[in-house]
Amino acid sequence: MIYFMKGSDLYTIKQISDLACITTHSLCYYNQTIKMVLAEASLIGLFGGLLGLVTGIILSRILFIGMTTMSGYRLTFVMPIDGVILTLIVALIVSQIAAILPARRAAGIRILEAVHYE
Repeated sequence: MIYFMKGSDLYTIKQISDLACITTHSLCYYNQTIKMVLAEASLIGLFGGLLGLVTGIILSRILFIGMTTMSGYRLTFVMPIDGVILTLIVALIVSQIAAILPARRAAGIRILEAVHYE
């Protein structure tokens, strides 16, 4: 989670000038900026969760085939749907928690500070 928080923070720093320009031109307000950053974080979290889930399923399937071959027993592969749903929910929750502080900081920044980052 700390790694994701740092990545979210760095991603938000890259966008600070864009967010400050949007806010300065009164195209969005403080809460809207926070919602925009949190929406991006949820998409990143969802895609990251899906990518991790697919990779995990593939690797567990490969490991399962190897175990079945080496043991000689006939086993069946079971993928619980509850685990899949829980994985995606946790990915979304972690992405939102990690993006709260960078979103608040980005929403409160002024245009002069944003230009200073550039």
